Formats: sequence, C-alpha cells, structure tokens
Amino acid sequence: METRLLQIQDITLDELAEAVSEKLMTKIKLYLNQVEESKDHDTYLTREEAAQYFKISLGTLWSWTKKGVVKSCRIGNRVYYLKADLKKAVHYK
Repeated sequence: METRLLQIQDITLDELAEAVSEKLMTKIKLYLNQVEESKDHDTYLTREEAAQYFKISLGTLWSWTKKGVVKSCRIGNRVYYLKADLKKAVHYK
C-alpha cells in the first residue's frame, strides 16, 4: 500500500470542509446518475408511455419504429420499448 503525505496550508477548516463537501457531492451525483441509468436498462414502457416520453403521437411513434429510429420488442401481442433504447434514440442520426 502506498502512503502519501498531504500538506494543507493557508486554508481555514471551514474552507477545507466546503471543498471536501463539494467534491463528495459531485461523486454522489455521478453515482446516482449511474444507478438511474442502470434502472433504465431493464425498464419497459408501453406504446403510450413511450409516446408520452417523447411527447409525440402514437402514429409518430409507429412511424419512428418502422424507420428504425426507435427499437421495439413484442411480448405476446403487446409492443414495449426499453427506456434505455428511447434515451439512445434521442441521439439518433
């Protein structure tokens, strides 16, 4: 294990606490975003929910699906959209 020495000068205890707090909050937000993205990975939306996600009509969603802009999957006779795929479609080119 490597040991390092950290020397802090010309900073008050409150300033140090604020700097550590800011860095910690940044790390926490990054972690929470990763957790949220992993939840989206396996969340399925109905056609209505997917259309509402994009704020479009069901006809437009159907058109986008036919064109390959968004990917759908069928379970029985129902159509679902993976939320992660919808987020990817926002960056479709």
